[in-house]
Amino acid sequence: MAISTSLFWVALQQPFTIFQHEFSVIWNDQQLIADFLWGGFWLATVPNILLMLVLESLSLDTVQKVLNQKDGRSLYWTGMRANFWNHYCLGVPVYTAACLLFCQPVVAPNYSNNSNIAMSIFKVVALNWFHDLIYYYVHKAFHSSPSFYVHHKFHHKFHCHVPPSSANAVSVVEYLLAYVLPFAVAALITVPTTAELFWAAVISSICNLALHTPCLEPVWRGIPFLAQTSNHFEHHKRLTCHYSAPMFNFDWMLKVIQSSPQPAP
Repeated sequence: MAISTSLFWVALQQPFTIFQHEFSVIWNDQQLIADFLWGGFWLATVPNILLMLVLESLSLDTVQKVLNQKDGRSLYWTGMRANFWNHYCLGVPVYTAACLLFCQPVVAPNYSNNSNIAMSIFKVVALNWFHDLIYYYVHKAFHSSPSFYVHHKFHHKFHCHVPPSSANAVSVVEYLLAYVLPFAVAALITVPTTAELFWAAVISSICNLALHTPCLEPVWRGIPFLAQTSNHFEHHKRLTCHYSAPMFNFDWMLKVIQSSPQPAP
């Protein structure tokens, strides 16, 4: 019995021993850390800040309406500062840590055959699916408790007029709990390469901005399993509906599951 118990603990500790060894090797590879930091900087800049500025230029009418409302200028520029703070001061180091802690130590996976490409596509979709599922429940929790809502309240100051810059105009707590934590859990489940995590984050960032861009409101209509811009705008006004974001429409999915016929006992 003692031998069996010892073997059990050895087997249980083996994955952690391997992980500790791999992490120490990666941690000491300064070039790899620099690559991850650069990937985080690119992720913060291109599909977030630069794309946000492009979409903001296409939404100047909405931006002007925000600026014209009471305390609108202060709200708008506070939201803009939150974009830069969240993406660069939080996003870049957190992305680097996620690559070190949760990803396979592969920067350039072998795509010499179609099966590897298909698996990577599947993992990218799975990462976004798990992220959005967790986000859905975290987002709903923000609206279910006053003690949680205080961290989400700033985002909903953009209630009547929703410009693209409001997509990431969130508190530090919301950014970490609703934007970052779901990806960490999704990565633990799927064990992606760094490339797969990177492209999943790119897709999520683009979808998040699209949900907050007025001129893109008609684009997603007719695709029920994707989060709708029109539904998200309604959420900003009513607060008690359409919690899905940024890519998958879990309001619709859960409604379909709940309305499906239940098997007879």
